[in-house]
Order: sequence, then structure tokens, then C-alpha cells
Amino acid sequence: MKKMLLLALSVLFLVGCTTKGDPTPEGEFFTLEQIEGLPADNSLDGKIITLEGYPGLCKSMNLIKIKKRNKISIHSEANCQGTQLIMANLFFIDGKGTLIFGDEPRNQVIFADDKSITYITDDYQKLPSDKFRFTGKLVFEEGGYYLNDVSIHVLK
Repeated sequence: MKKMLLLALSVLFLVGCTTKGDPTPEGEFFTLEQIEGLPADNSLDGKIITLEGYPGLCKSMNLIKIKKRNKISIHSEANCQGTQLIMANLFFIDGKGTLIFGDEPRNQVIFADDKSITYITDDYQKLPSDKFRFTGKLVFEEGGYYLNDVSIHVLK
């Protein structure tokens, strides 16, 4: 009986562990000049690109929906300053739960009750807003464009 219980607990432990995936590959790096030229070139629809910038909610903090994707702006300077480079579609979580099973969260935004924001990078680090590398699929729609399927990378 003890062996059966020990075996059952061992199986639950192995099944109940969280897992980490391989790093997400980065796309072609785009400079500020290339990003500024995007509105004139929707032939890049679906292309995987990478850019550096500072994430910000700017004027949309009260519109955030938890457990859903929300578009945030990526700027050339911190605190929504400088040029808005692009919008990025990122998944937001509340950070209250403890994950026991499945993949550990990454490339997501933790939006706390006090409106503080933490970014979970592609390598599972939890960091406050900073300059990151964003990789995603370029999507053109309704006269605009944004990054989808976004991964967040720490600057090297």
C-alpha cells in the first residue's frame, strides 16, 4: 500500500511540474528608419521582425483586460516619450495565481491591483519596464500595423 501511494505521489509530482520552453528565435532587426517606413510597405505583412524599445501603456491603462491580449505601445524612449515605434499585442495576467502544471508563463505582462507592471521575458525573468528587444509577426490591418505573437527579450 505504501509503495502504491509513493508511486502515485511520484507520478503526480512529475506530471505536476511546470516546464520551460526553448528560447524564441528573433526576427530581422529593424532600425528606427525602417520602422518609420512601414506604413508605406504592407508587403511585409506576416514578416517576423525585431526592434528595441520601451513598452508603455501611456493612455490605455484603464482599458486593460486581464487574461486577454492587449495592445501596448513601444516607444524609442522610456515613459511613453520619444517616437512611438509600433503597437505590440501582449497577453496580460494578474499575477495572483501560482502555476503548478503546464508551461511557465513568459512573454506576458503582469498587471497588479496597484497598477504596477512587470514583464515576463522570453527567458522567464520578471522585470519592470525597461528597454527590451521585441520580436513578433508584423500584422497590417485597417490602415495600421502592429506586432502579434510577441516575445520579449532582455538586451544583450
